[in-house]
Amino acid sequence: AVWPWTTLPLYYLVALMALVVLLRPPYRLIRRYCPAFAGFTESYIGTRGNSYPRRPNFLVFASVLQIFLSQLAVVLFAYGAVMQLEDYSTTLSRTEFTIGMYFVFHKLIMCMKGEFHLMEVFDSGIIIDMLTVPQLLTGARNGWLTLSYLRSYRALTTLEMLQERNERGDIHFLSDSSEITHVVLNLVLRFLALIAVYAGTVFIVEILGELPFIEENLVQTGMGDISLFTVIYWTFETVTTVGYGDFAPKTVLSRAVTITCMMTGFIFAGIETAKVAEMLAVQHDGTGSYKFDPNRKHIVILGGAVQHLDISLLKAFFAELYHPAYQQRWPNAVIMVCTVEKVREVTNFIKTYVGGEAKGYIKVFQGSCLMQQDLR
Repeated sequence: AVWPWTTLPLYYLVALMALVVLLRPPYRLIRRYCPAFAGFTESYIGTRGNSYPRRPNFLVFASVLQIFLSQLAVVLFAYGAVMQLEDYSTTLSRTEFTIGMYFVFHKLIMCMKGEFHLMEVFDSGIIIDMLTVPQLLTGARNGWLTLSYLRSYRALTTLEMLQERNERGDIHFLSDSSEITHVVLNLVLRFLALIAVYAGTVFIVEILGELPFIEENLVQTGMGDISLFTVIYWTFETVTTVGYGDFAPKTVLSRAVTITCMMTGFIFAGIETAKVAEMLAVQHDGTGSYKFDPNRKHIVILGGAVQHLDISLLKAFFAELYHPAYQQRWPNAVIMVCTVEKVREVTNFIKTYVGGEAKGYIKVFQGSCLMQQDLR
């Protein structure tokens, strides 16, 4: 089988970039000379300087519809895979085309929010869009063998974005629902994405067969027909204690090595898990240390606003400090508080109220500026 999807994603990316470049001049002219349009974008879509519109219901609806249509695209992929449709019906083809066009429309809305700057094209979902949207738009010519199942992960990331902004108070998304509703909804989409992505990928890869440049030379042994990659695959099975049983050592020496592999994997997993847990505990309790970055300035934040968690003051401060217009000059922020409980309070505040990209620039530590060892 020939591996498809080598050129369509690039065509889609180039076409999208060209469209954004072409739309930027008329967009800026209309905003300048049409106050009604400028007011509409500021109220319902947002701008590069103010990414949170005053009335975000339109963006919320557009994102929820994107989640629904993404899952519908997965369902259509599953239907085509089960039926193995070579020739799509007119209705099915038009449905996929309509879904693909909406994804393009949603992407342009997000680009409009960024005032059609070219870099707005390269958001976190561009790879999945490149791999799925062109296939949806040309579904009738490509049959059912597509990567549309990846839209399940795209739906998950959109939901997480909505929930994050809802927690910060920027939008109202299921605001009247309990916290357990949000947790269950997130869990359901995570589970669907996990099943869809792995099942779809294995299914597609098995159907397409080996890559043309990969040649696996098998050796006949008591363990079966194996190669180096086969043994690596079996070692992962053994170390992770999965053990499918599709391969098993037959000689005494290989069984002895297998016993060592099992014990080593068990011990390694325990030690490394403990290290990760310790690292997370240090980060959670603020007992680590700041790693100086010579290429980026940093500031130290102290005082009553963080010790007593003045939410309104800190929200305004971080909104100004990490304004999107000055992203290239964002500094690292080091917050020092007195107790572990304050570390957790400030950390929860950052998770809730600080924008996604800015969170990575803020570190919270337990300590005092009056203690020399805490300033090292």
